[in-house]
Amino acid sequence: QSVLDNLQRLTPGAARDIVSGAVRQLQGGTGAGSVLAVVGLIAAVWSASGYIAAFIRSSNAVYDVPEGRPVWKVLPLRLALTVGLMVMATASALIVVFTGSLARRAGDALGLGETAVTVWSIAKWPVL
Repeated sequence: QSVLDNLQRLTPGAARDIVSGAVRQLQGGTGAGSVLAVVGLIAAVWSASGYIAAFIRSSNAVYDVPEGRPVWKVLPLRLALTVGLMVMATASALIVVFTGSLARRAGDALGLGETAVTVWSIAKWPVL
């Protein structure tokens, strides 16, 4: 409710009604957002797995090997590779974003201070 109050106080004139109505609609829809998020995630995984399928086909073409696996074996492999790569990309992004402050805290705890931050800022790229 405080978000809606702030919006009504800060939003100018005619935009106030539009923005307030949109926020009320979002607050009223309990399950629609999560259903759309799940559908969007599934669509993203399926779309990214298309890239993996193209990579598998091109690897077969490069090595001049026909695809000998049936679809029911290739499809789960493709989806598993896609999810695995998405998890690794997310973990890599989190490591890059959040480790500076962790290195600073660890350096302070070990008595190394800025040295730990400098070493980690150089060493994190080969580690990733």
